[in-house]
Amino acid sequence: MNQAAKLSKLRQLAEALRAAILSARADFPRYLRRKFAAFPKSCCGHASILLALYLRENGFTDVQYVYNGSRGLKIDDSHAWLEVDGIVVDITADQFPDNANTVIVTEDHSWHSRFYGQQRSSNPLELYGEPENYRQAYDTVQKVLRQQ
Repeated sequence: MNQAAKLSKLRQLAEALRAAILSARADFPRYLRRKFAAFPKSCCGHASILLALYLRENGFTDVQYVYNGSRGLKIDDSHAWLEVDGIVVDITADQFPDNANTVIVTEDHSWHSRFYGQQRSSNPLELYGEPENYRQAYDTVQKVLRQQ
């Protein structure tokens, strides 16, 4: 797949998953239902895990979860997103006042590079407890995606 096609496919998948989260979050397991109540605020890590599962299911194998990046000392300044073959894929950047984009799919890392202390994982489910909650939430999202 050429780069333009990859960017287009990633955007399509990210937009579909974000819409499905908005439709399905009331039916998530209680732990994640609370986390997603103010989506996209304060749930970037949780949303990125669901997005990673979806991208992998759709053929993207080099999915990196980038987390703990912070612009300041407060937890509200931290963020998480995905990178796929060096492409930033972020469905929660609009939680910050300096970014109105609901979905970011770009090779330009300039906005995200302002978060320092970044760590990476190719298996984000191992970073959070109760992976079954994410699998149940993902199953709920998949039902919505099948109806679209």
